[in-house]
Amino acid sequence: MILNRFGEGDLGFLQGLGAYSARQSLSGGYHPLQRSSLHQFFRRSALLHAESQDFGTSAYLELEPTEGRMIHAGYCSYSPLHCASVIGFYRECIRLHGAVDVEVRESFCQCHGDEFCTFEMSWT
Repeated sequence: MILNRFGEGDLGFLQGLGAYSARQSLSGGYHPLQRSSLHQFFRRSALLHAESQDFGTSAYLELEPTEGRMIHAGYCSYSPLHCASVIGFYRECIRLHGAVDVEVRESFCQCHGDEFCTFEMSWT
């Protein structure tokens, strides 16, 4: 397993992989997705979920000017390892849009019996 072999069991390693994925995605084919508004970016990302993945759904909710919530539902396969990489991915996407003081956390998780995975995001 990648986590044990290269990350010595530290979930922070998977967050780093998620961040790397964000940098690669937003500098490559997904660069046109980058927007001045993070809310617009995440809404578009949620809409593209159905085009890029053949499982589950994704929805984005704008909560405050610098807060949002991404909800992943209906995933037939899920793992806390995936969730850790998603946190890193979203955190880096926010940073790549110029935000600082970025906070991303998972408030609900299918891995713990919740109906869906919910990622709370805030930034300045």
